[in-house]
Amino acid sequence: KYINNEKRVDYTRYDPESITRLLDALGNPHAHLQGIHIAGTNGKGSVAHMLDCMARESGYTCGLYTSPHLREVNERISVNGIIIPDHALAELVLRIDAIVEKNSLAPTYFDVLTAAAFCYFADRQCDIVIIETGLGGRMDSTSVFTPLCSVITEISMDHAHILGDSIETIAAEKAGIIKSAVPVVAVCSDPAAIEVIEKTAATKCAPCVVMDRDFRVTRCARTGSGYSFDLDINNKRFIHDAEIRLHGRHQVNNAAAAIAAMEVLEKKFTRITAASIRRGLEKTVVPGRVEIISASPLIIYDPAHNVGAMKSLIQTIVDEFKGYTPCYIVSLMKDKDVNGIFDLFSGRGISCVYYNLPDPRAKSFSPGESPAVHAVYDNIRDLAGFINSQSDKQCVYIFCGSFRLYPVACSWKESSPRQ
Repeated sequence: KYINNEKRVDYTRYDPESITRLLDALGNPHAHLQGIHIAGTNGKGSVAHMLDCMARESGYTCGLYTSPHLREVNERISVNGIIIPDHALAELVLRIDAIVEKNSLAPTYFDVLTAAAFCYFADRQCDIVIIETGLGGRMDSTSVFTPLCSVITEISMDHAHILGDSIETIAAEKAGIIKSAVPVVAVCSDPAAIEVIEKTAATKCAPCVVMDRDFRVTRCARTGSGYSFDLDINNKRFIHDAEIRLHGRHQVNNAAAAIAAMEVLEKKFTRITAASIRRGLEKTVVPGRVEIISASPLIIYDPAHNVGAMKSLIQTIVDEFKGYTPCYIVSLMKDKDVNGIFDLFSGRGISCVYYNLPDPRAKSFSPGESPAVHAVYDNIRDLAGFINSQSDKQCVYIFCGSFRLYPVACSWKESSPRQ
């Protein structure tokens, strides 16, 4: 019924008037919400989950809106860690349907979900909400929300056909979430992106704090379950011995951004303390990020789908899964930098196989099409047969390249040929 740009091969240019008119007809539930808005290419989902856990550990009712989902659309909307029930989501969508028809509106699929999230959070009287953009920032449905703090995570080349073909143009789109006089936390490492963000913040009179200038990780060490670190803000120790139980050194940077944002919120939400921040980080679980699906054989899933994210994933596997031979099982959408991603594998001599997802947006591969791809599989059963045939080897299989690959990573075992 609604245009779903997430499933379209040819992206339809978005008009924010649709979400504005829809929310106005709903009584503008977002106008009564307070919280944090997050944009970026990589890491925004992880930052969102960290912020959610820290807010809850501080004793506040917290609403979390993320995208895309891994299995069920309900995953995108949760309050205090509990995903919106089917009946509650259905009631909200029916309510929205009626308003759309009465007012002759034309919202997109993402508009409807965003409006449903705002309504649900308002109905549940959330103290704090954490809102993740879907795509870009300036023209994203979520940008109708005026937060207490904006966060911009790592920026790299992705969705170039929509957001622009340079880091600067992409950064400008992400920086579009910055609101007048609203503090912004920037964690991206590219100097060109930071320059764009700072200029945008200056034009909006928005205080801008930047990682490795205004806040920095001063100590970082591997632990048995993740990383511990210290964080200084404005050259003063803000938190000592914080711990995350997540894979990947890049998650420490994400945690630093989340802490810096919570430091902004603590001026209004006084129950936020260093202790509650530490507890929240320790309890954070980010579904689908370097998630271990199976221990034997060792199967991992991560949604890395651009060069920056794939570099981080490859480094994480090298650092944290020593003794295993990695084999990457990749599926990519047509709009991704396919050659750039495969160059990372061929340049390191890494084993890579390709899985052809039955999805109109997915890039289909043929055997021999890329020197980096050693084999191509068209169905889960054959892919499972390949994994089982390697059982005598000490391998780690990494499913990556698309959120749409997650169900395949989770279901390969049921699809294995019977012995």
